Amino acid sequence: PLPADLYLHEGGAFAEFYDARHALLPADEAMLAAQWMLVDRSVFEITAVGPSWLELWDIGRNESIRVENLSPGRGLDVGGLVFGRPLPVGDTYRVPNGLAPVDRRYVNELLDAFASRDEYVIAESIAATFAPPRMSNTEGHPLRLHELRWRIADHDPLAASLTRVGFDDHGDGTFALTRTTATMPNAVIATLRVDGDELVAEVNSDERAQEVADLLKMAGVGSGDHTVRVYTDDEVASFVAAQTQAGPPDDPAVLDALREAMAQMEDRWLDESIPALGGRTPREAVQDPIGREEVDQLLATFPDLATMGGIGMDPDRIRRLLGLRDR
Repeated sequence: PLPADLYLHEGGAFAEFYDARHALLPADEAMLAAQWMLVDRSVFEITAVGPSWLELWDIGRNESIRVENLSPGRGLDVGGLVFGRPLPVGDTYRVPNGLAPVDRRYVNELLDAFASRDEYVIAESIAATFAPPRMSNTEGHPLRLHELRWRIADHDPLAASLTRVGFDDHGDGTFALTRTTATMPNAVIATLRVDGDELVAEVNSDERAQEVADLLKMAGVGSGDHTVRVYTDDEVASFVAAQTQAGPPDDPAVLDALREAMAQMEDRWLDESIPALGGRTPREAVQDPIGREEVDQLLATFPDLATMGGIGMDPDRIRRLLGLRDR
């Protein structure tokens, strides 16, 4: 029912009908139709569930409503979020246009779209909530692994040329481009290595591949022409599986250093702006009940440390730092 209701409400078809026909309606129906035209879409938290009703907290308007004559069904549980346009009928509400579950990370985007009253903006925002999860790097670029190769005619000026355009020389024929991104300090943007008479770059997005190509052109490295290989999803999955099976390093000193680095990342994460929290930091979000639930749900998506050899961000430690209960 979503496309039809977008056409009727935001598209203006219902208002046109009302303008042309309201004089023919009984007074109570004309008043009800006028009420319905004033009701915009919103996002709701389910606060109570009955056999044929839901209590909903309207996040956009900060009010509670009761929706009658429906079968809640699977997925409509207390604490869950839905979006829709419940319409008033007497002292309760009905949902002839449907309710749809939504992930918390989309709440602010949907509320902004609904406030625009533009049917196309709203349709695009709703469509995004049904899209599959997208893996991205620390700059938000979709993950696509690339290998780029340049032919090198002269090795002697290579190190000086690469450092001139921002690469760090590791001294062993490898180079790295690093910078602080929105979610990680000193993130590795690209790595380079000398392979015989070729220079090989490895990056994890289309945008970074283009950036490296531009930098090497500025550096005058190679002939300017280069080959590009984009890894398939199957190749990426095989690589991840191999890394997982390899397990953590055996050296206790290395393990301690990795755990200390993870603890530092956890501490920084508490005060970083997180898109899934509407741009708030976790420390800011836990100051209100809905924000606390959003942080808890976000932490629940973190990988299980047991599957990572104990190396990774610890959601239970983060919960304790934020004053949340362990799961």
